[in-house]
Amino acid sequence: MLNYWANRKLNHKLNHKPNHGQKSGVKAAAAGLVFGLGGAVARGARGGMLPSGAACVMVAGLAAVTTTSTVHAQGDAVQRANDLYRTIAPNLRSDTVLLPLVAKMQPVPGAFANIGEAMLLGAETRGFAAAKSWAEGAPQKAVLDALKRVTSEGDHRKAFAFGLAYGAENVPAEWVASGTYVELGDPATLAAAQLLYLPKLDAMESLVQVEATRRAAMDDPNGAIDVLLDLAFFGRQMADRQMFEEAMWGMRVMQRSFERIRDVAYIDMVSAERKLNLDKLLTQVARMDGYLDLDRMKLPEANRISTEQVLARVYDDRGAIRPEAFAGTMATLGLQGRPLRIFSEAARWQSAAASQADGVNARRILSGLYADWARRWAMNPFDDSLNTTSAFAGLDRTKEQAIAMSTPNLWHLAEWRRVNTLERVGTRATLSLLGVLYTNNVFAPTITSIRPRWMTQLDSDPFNPNIEFGNRPPLEYFVPQRNRAGRIDTEAKPHEMTVVTNTKDRPSVTFKVDLKSDVFVLYSVGTDLARNNAARVQNTAERVQGADYLIFPSTLSLYRQFLIDGGELQ
Repeated sequence: MLNYWANRKLNHKLNHKPNHGQKSGVKAAAAGLVFGLGGAVARGARGGMLPSGAACVMVAGLAAVTTTSTVHAQGDAVQRANDLYRTIAPNLRSDTVLLPLVAKMQPVPGAFANIGEAMLLGAETRGFAAAKSWAEGAPQKAVLDALKRVTSEGDHRKAFAFGLAYGAENVPAEWVASGTYVELGDPATLAAAQLLYLPKLDAMESLVQVEATRRAAMDDPNGAIDVLLDLAFFGRQMADRQMFEEAMWGMRVMQRSFERIRDVAYIDMVSAERKLNLDKLLTQVARMDGYLDLDRMKLPEANRISTEQVLARVYDDRGAIRPEAFAGTMATLGLQGRPLRIFSEAARWQSAAASQADGVNARRILSGLYADWARRWAMNPFDDSLNTTSAFAGLDRTKEQAIAMSTPNLWHLAEWRRVNTLERVGTRATLSLLGVLYTNNVFAPTITSIRPRWMTQLDSDPFNPNIEFGNRPPLEYFVPQRNRAGRIDTEAKPHEMTVVTNTKDRPSVTFKVDLKSDVFVLYSVGTDLARNNAARVQNTAERVQGADYLIFPSTLSLYRQFLIDGGELQ
């Protein structure tokens, strides 16, 4: 079925002729919906397969609804979205380097296809031998080499960027054939975009996690940190993508990369023979300053263009709703991989058409929504105005369903931008504190001890409210069982910590751990902006009360040990 849709797209690129015919009613809207989803009918959302017979019967029996003006509007919207990447020099496009190679990767073996599992499963676990052999294979080594190539530049003005265009018509034919592209359907609908290339990049992330474990197990923890930093740099490229899901993918990849770096560092610290090379570690700490900074990140623009395209499709020039177009378009956006429900979905949406606000008001609301986000994005994160109801939260989802269905909550990116700032400064501080430990064979007395060798200036905790008053409050740091005189008291009570996990593809688990004087604790005041002495930790972008954000020991390290102690990880 993949070949069927790839061939259809290839033929479309060569022989596309707009269908100026018009059908009427729910059946016509549904017909346009089937063609509009294109590959989604065959694959479903993010790769789910449908029986080929059912998909082909549906396609064969229906025809798309388009008009000349609609076709032009669709093309204009896609072109506007793709123009957002035209400033990227052709020789600095990481997508042209990476995507052909990730398409040729061999399947990720077993549980390691799950990124969360790939982060947790160590070299001693069952199945890792197969994962190690896979990572050492030629197709996978080519991907790792390419990843290093496109992430080696630390100056963002000279660095690679991910410039993949939206739509099958705008990428090489072989990318369409391999499903390594963005499917927009026919007619092209940005708001219904299927980012088919992302699962390929998920496989690349699994590869990096396996490779980090492989390098660390071969007494090269610095090499493990290097490849994880390459991944973080690539995540930073993706954070500049112009669709919410793409940018959020990049932000989450950055967070996981930083956490895994601290995990590698923790494993080395507690090992009998510490293998981290301090000269290399200094370079790695420095590498995290600059390019990975998120201050220059902006809100994605393609989502706004996609909603404008939807409004142009469902309203006429006078602002009146087009019931059939509204029904078909809303069903397209709401199917979520269930194309066999096409007719019932379209019928349901057609009945809602009459209750929609007029097009003039819809465009005004959309403009106000993005203006509100832009204003908030530029605000001091401690500004009280951020606690007021946002335009997005106040959206009337009964009367403005075209906007509600095509507009994600972009503010989540602001929350994750702040978390990733913390992850970056926390990882730099962690490696610096380990540098002091390895140099002096004793934990740093205070966090300021990392100056000036490891940092010329301490990074601030982005969640500490004292920043608002021009201060630079560092992360919170202490060594359990160390008294005020700076001496270790082995008779003192260990530090009891309650950990709430947030591991990808695993349910959240809460457990307790006692930390002794063989480890230091580094944490942020977290989303409740209050210092709780790391008695309870929960690493999340969401507001949680009474919990700090743990930097070190890595929550991943503590969770792995919890699973090992319980016999759940072998």
